[in-house]
Amino acid sequence: MERGMVFSLSEFLEMIGETLEACFAAPLWVVAEIADLRFDQTGHCYLELVEKHNQELRARVRGTIWASFSSVLSSFSAVTGRTLAKGMEILALVRVRFHPVYGLSLDIRDIDPQYSLGAMMRHKKEVLSRLAQEGYLERNRSLPFPLIPQRLAVLSSPHAAGFGDFLAHLQENPYGFRFQVELFPVFVQGEETELTFLSALEEVRRRARDFDVLVILRGGGAQSDLHWFDSYTLGKAIATFPLPVLVGIGHQRDETILDAVAYHSLKTPTAV
Repeated sequence: MERGMVFSLSEFLEMIGETLEACFAAPLWVVAEIADLRFDQTGHCYLELVEKHNQELRARVRGTIWASFSSVLSSFSAVTGRTLAKGMEILALVRVRFHPVYGLSLDIRDIDPQYSLGAMMRHKKEVLSRLAQEGYLERNRSLPFPLIPQRLAVLSSPHAAGFGDFLAHLQENPYGFRFQVELFPVFVQGEETELTFLSALEEVRRRARDFDVLVILRGGGAQSDLHWFDSYTLGKAIATFPLPVLVGIGHQRDETILDAVAYHSLKTPTAV
């Protein structure tokens, strides 16, 4: 067998890298979902970018926002009111990179915040449409409501300003009503929000006879954290809950999925 040129592995991979970077010398706009994201101590941001179709993984690549391009993050947050997070769909301006050891990666030079805003709105509309088609939007509102609900199961963070305000409001009610309040602690922001909510909802569901209503409180958090309440799974759990659900998560403009499916939604925790 006649041999042509022989390359070491590193030489071969360096040739691949040079070819790729030459073919994609100019930055390109790429749509992808953030599957993972972390920062190192020097301020570099490392992402895992994926593309899925019907939950099937179709593509995956590493992405990096170097500290020298950190303005990309602040600009994105300023426009969207959110920080980059797992599960977010982005439109990123990227440069192709290839390393003989670490393989293919993308240097992210910019992120279009308007695209992400549109993706968030599309996601919320899709969730609302699905809940409506499945008959869940009016489910909780069809439950009978007690004349004076006094046994209250509360889902909130014990450190949330809204929870303290809510308790004070109950104690100072002008009618002299006495309320029994049991707190089921949950995260009201961050990636653990949905998991802790579902766990607490299941616990209250098992004890539904002990309570008249379920109250969900937040208050005091950033407007940008409201997206944690736009989950289909969480929306369905609230819609099908056996008790009327009152939501006071402290916002003035944006309606979340929880607001849409609850028995009643109010703008502030004390309004509940």
